[in-house]
Amino acid sequence: MERGYTYRQWVGSGGLSDHLMIYLDIRGEISKPRAPFKFNSTWLKDNSYICLVTDFWKAHPLANERNITNGFIDNLKELKKLSNIWAHNKRVQEEQNIRDNELEIVDMEDECEGLFLTNDHRDKLTTLITKRGNILKERKETWRLRSRAIWLKEGDDNSKFFHKFVNGRKEINTI
Repeated sequence: MERGYTYRQWVGSGGLSDHLMIYLDIRGEISKPRAPFKFNSTWLKDNSYICLVTDFWKAHPLANERNITNGFIDNLKELKKLSNIWAHNKRVQEEQNIRDNELEIVDMEDECEGLFLTNDHRDKLTTLITKRGNILKERKETWRLRSRAIWLKEGDDNSKFFHKFVNGRKEINTI
């Protein structure tokens, strides 16, 4: 991969501290990435993401690289792309699951309107409502993390507040 910059790194010695200094010298044009990579800690709760990362690092070992630092940087860039694709697909899948779930709940309620629920219907309805609740809870946690309004209690249902908070921070941080 052609780079517009060169760098060198080394460990220094001496000085007043008992720690070794690590130096990095970068020369040339460094292009700023389009958007910083934002890791969402809720991804670690999803086994499919953990498998994605594990399989990626197994398939791209650094021992085969001539320059380990370049290989590591290239691997991180590739993993960023894969993570963004995975996150997008996950959001699309969650949206579809919520829509399907809502339709099933409405169908069951229409089917049993005015009648007593059988045990099977009640169990299925409970399962659907629990599944919907879990997806919405995960989405709420994601917005809470993005807003950095951690001080709000988990039980508050102020998603409108979280959205405004996130968008306000994004506006302030934009140059």
